[in-house]
Amino acid sequence: MRKYLKHINLLLIPAFMFAVLNNVQAQDMRENMMKASASLLNKNYLSAVEYFSDAITQNSHDAELYLKRGNAYLLLEDYENALSDFLKAESMNNNNSLYPLARCYALMNEKGKAVFYLEKHLLTENKTPQRILKTDEAFSNLYLSAEWKNLWKKDWYTESENLLSEADYFLSSGKPEKAIEALNIADEKNQNSAQLFFLYAKALMAMGDNASAITNINKAITKNPSNAGYLQLRGDIYKKNKKIKLALKEYESALQLNPANLHLLKEKARAEADNKMFSEAIADFKMYLKYLPDDEEALYIYSGLLYEKKEYNEAQLLYNKIILLNPKSAQYLVARGNNFFMNKSYLSAETDYNQALDLDPKNAEAYNNRALCRMFLKNEKGACSDFKKAAALKFPGADEQLKKNCR
Repeated sequence: MRKYLKHINLLLIPAFMFAVLNNVQAQDMRENMMKASASLLNKNYLSAVEYFSDAITQNSHDAELYLKRGNAYLLLEDYENALSDFLKAESMNNNNSLYPLARCYALMNEKGKAVFYLEKHLLTENKTPQRILKTDEAFSNLYLSAEWKNLWKKDWYTESENLLSEADYFLSSGKPEKAIEALNIADEKNQNSAQLFFLYAKALMAMGDNASAITNINKAITKNPSNAGYLQLRGDIYKKNKKIKLALKEYESALQLNPANLHLLKEKARAEADNKMFSEAIADFKMYLKYLPDDEEALYIYSGLLYEKKEYNEAQLLYNKIILLNPKSAQYLVARGNNFFMNKSYLSAETDYNQALDLDPKNAEAYNNRALCRMFLKNEKGACSDFKKAAALKFPGADEQLKKNCR
């Protein structure tokens, strides 16, 4: 019996090791995708190519990876390598490769092949909206060609598709009411698509009708439950409606579908910070800043979280970095001054408040907090002068401090 059990355990070991290996590979893949995403945001396209290449080494059968690397090559104007990646994706029967192939051939001035792949793309269900396609600078050298003119003799878009494109344009232009008008017409034409409900939700949220926005985004997600953008929008609506826990659940689901969405990771961290979920927010900002270490806004919020947790020494290092990035921000100098003050470094705090007031002479918080510093530094005259200025600028509590401490 013991021999039998030993045999069973030995059989389980390879399965366990395989699971561990898969987990490590998944983590490596996520790391490469996060680094590639950060490289693209920083316009470091060569690094992006390298990280996508590492990802392809881990999974050479994912067409989307070839498309992402191809687009990075395209941004480097390395058209030959971009073309190779797009063709590889096409060989995997990936329709998403058709538009990039058309763009690449156009940039290589191969008009016939560009139009050939553009036609194939226009026959697909999820084709690029007409207004975007016709203004894509990649095709600028085709505009006067016979091939381009012949292509547009055919009407490739239905009226409903054009209405959805029009609604999207109105939303991007800050005109949600106009978007609703276009969507209503599309709806009358039985354009019962996930995209219709998604655009309705965006427009309604912009107009402040969150209840109707939720109804519509729910319909979109029912039709397409694996669309990370739809889940993110539902999270945004919940967040706007102060339902933070529901918002965070949607953001987490969206990040599971697209872990390399650094913008969403930052929004999730911000929502956690707003809800005083300090540990969660700190963890997410820490991860975000690992990839985008010079994001001033993220550094500022992260520093504030550490300040709230009374981790003043760690916060100090981050405030120093922010001010190196932007030494002309009175807001950052006041924040670091506050941190110095709480750490009982009153002279350093006073110096930061001085610099903040040089940049912003009407900064009421700087006057009030410098006054508090000067009280500890036994500079009663300077403190009272600052309390007076802070009170004149209507800083909360300054008038009471003036009455309490100054004759």
